[in-house]
Amino acid sequence: MKPSSLFAAAALSLLSACAIEPTQPDPPDSESIDHATDDLFFPPIDFCLTAAPDVTHTISGTPAESFFATSGSGAYGYRSPCNSWLMDVRVGPSTIGVHQQLSISGASFDLPSSTPGPDLRLAPGTPFDCSKWYERVVFYGKLATESGFTRLGASVVKGHWISDKCVPYVASGTLTELLVYNTPVSGFDTYRIAYQTHLRSSFQEVDVWAEMQAIL
Repeated sequence: MKPSSLFAAAALSLLSACAIEPTQPDPPDSESIDHATDDLFFPPIDFCLTAAPDVTHTISGTPAESFFATSGSGAYGYRSPCNSWLMDVRVGPSTIGVHQQLSISGASFDLPSSTPGPDLRLAPGTPFDCSKWYERVVFYGKLATESGFTRLGASVVKGHWISDKCVPYVASGTLTELLVYNTPVSGFDTYRIAYQTHLRSSFQEVDVWAEMQAIL
């Protein structure tokens, strides 16, 4: 796989349909939501580039393969200096078929007062919690020939209370799901997801996953 393919995979994933409202509602009033600075969401120095992963999964090439890793709590958010739950996904030669794609993403898990959202995404179940909730995800890639990760994209998702539901919308960034189509000629390419979710004044449990999907 050529080095440019890694960035092409990320670019293609930007065109994919994310499991979030396709048309973003107007953001809530500034008085109704906690506004964190850009430095809080995306620090100028990204320590998650070099941090050790919480879990590593190697893709076996099984057509219906899926792997999930739950953080178990929000304890990851209080680690320094990388306060996200990290999963590395290793992709070897010929593990992604011609009519397949590998999807890497995540979501909140077992939130207080949580209910399935309109797209079955887990979201807070009260207006107050909806206004105090956000998810942040950052994706990275490392080719088999490279020694370090490169940041591919990121996003911050927040909630807007509409018709008795907390509707997620992308408040910052664009990449909510990474789609991988290519495999290396030899060795292993590695893709990293760094995920965190925050509600009220504390970090919450998250679930990240890697799933093989058919391209119809």
